[in-house]
Amino acid sequence: MKLYDLWLEQRLPGRISVRFGQEGANDEMMTTAYGAVFLNSSFGFPGLPAADLPSGGPNYPMATPFARVRWRASDQWSVTGAVFNGDPAPPGPGDPQIRDRNGTAFRLDDHALAFGELRYTPDLDAPDNLQTDYKLGAWYHTGEFADRRFDTSGGLLADPAGTGMPKQHAGDFAIYGIIDEILWRREGTKDQGIGIFLQVQAGPSDRNLADLFVEGGVNWAGPFADRPKDIAGIAFAYLGISPAARSFSRDLVAFGRASSAYASNETVIEATYKAIVTDWLTLQPDAQFVLNPNAGIPGPFGPRPLPNALVIGLRATVKFQTP
Repeated sequence: MKLYDLWLEQRLPGRISVRFGQEGANDEMMTTAYGAVFLNSSFGFPGLPAADLPSGGPNYPMATPFARVRWRASDQWSVTGAVFNGDPAPPGPGDPQIRDRNGTAFRLDDHALAFGELRYTPDLDAPDNLQTDYKLGAWYHTGEFADRRFDTSGGLLADPAGTGMPKQHAGDFAIYGIIDEILWRREGTKDQGIGIFLQVQAGPSDRNLADLFVEGGVNWAGPFADRPKDIAGIAFAYLGISPAARSFSRDLVAFGRASSAYASNETVIEATYKAIVTDWLTLQPDAQFVLNPNAGIPGPFGPRPLPNALVIGLRATVKFQTP
């Protein structure tokens, strides 16, 4: 058993709400409504902060203490600011999820991770599965981040004769934009139609493994007249490996310390169909094709890049209801 969400929210005069406690950053920030139907984790928590932040950032199942303030300037416009503890796991080696096995570390003494997000929702009456949203945001982490290519003396990290100590950078950040847009609604219905989504997120190259993340896709709510609650979708997620990290990998090859350089990206293409079988049973067949798994970066699986992979699965969701 692991604790994830635990928070209290208070609504104040002047269209202001305050929430504090413990949650993941993607509970409210960096979210896309249409992307939520897909199973790959990149559509729930963007790949860029997952690759660059300590312990993968405050991302399921690794929540962390936070405080959030939201101001609704009007029915359509809102501004949200939030501050999270900068590392959801205690320090130490090994899997971060094991280091905070029960989700009760409640760490407050790490560096801070701050978010700011502006949101515009033109149609407040749109259903959740066919809404239009525009978001512009940024995050900033106050910690120190190691340079991906150069050491403290300005030499190459890959050089065996170098110091082996990476140059340090103060802070890390990224900016992002998100679009959820309805393209077409079936005549005579409110919650059947086609929508698209796009998210772009970018950060500095020198201190990050990844410096660009792009995801997008299309959903069809009610693709068949006799299946009005089903959703079909196809989407992609692209994680760009930073020039600094790729240069480091080429340096390793040049010094004879690696056999191949990193790939420029890892890309996932996913097709899914969410079928509402009954009020209590949902079945979701899913297929994902992964190009350049792990971007060719060596890991526990061995020194050579992994081949492209096809992943096929089925998610079953059962709802237990009381009379």
